[in-house]
Amino acid sequence: MTTLKESLSRSPATEYYFADLYDDLGVWSEGFSSQPPLACMAYGYARRIAAQALYAQGMFLHTDVESVGTVLLKLRQMTDQTVEFQEAAFAQAMEVLAYHPESDLAFVNTLSHWYNALIANGAPERQEPRSDMELFGLMAGHRCAMEQQEGNPKRSLH
Repeated sequence: MTTLKESLSRSPATEYYFADLYDDLGVWSEGFSSQPPLACMAYGYARRIAAQALYAQGMFLHTDVESVGTVLLKLRQMTDQTVEFQEAAFAQAMEVLAYHPESDLAFVNTLSHWYNALIANGAPERQEPRSDMELFGLMAGHRCAMEQQEGNPKRSLH
């Protein structure tokens, strides 16, 4: 069975990793109906992560991220909803994200926590512009703050 990573053509066109990934996923989705369900679900996870990163970089509005989240929920309804299937789809999404060495599980967990905490506290519609380097720095700082808040500065999110 073809995975998302195997079928996704990567074409870096900008200096922004997540903008390029989001665009590449958009091109991939044009052949969506011919893709296996697992790759389609992986696409949904990867697209949501990219959208959250683009929000953090000031390129997406909060409402854009919510629209992508709605697509992810629809994909869950259309595909296998078992835990095993969803975990396998998320693992495929992480394979695609691994094109950038700092885009690992700890980063994704931190980004998700940062985004959800912001939304829960009335997030602004748009963030200030940030480069990739600033985005990864922001998430590293947020991860440190999370660890200190939990009282264990050496705790890993893996």
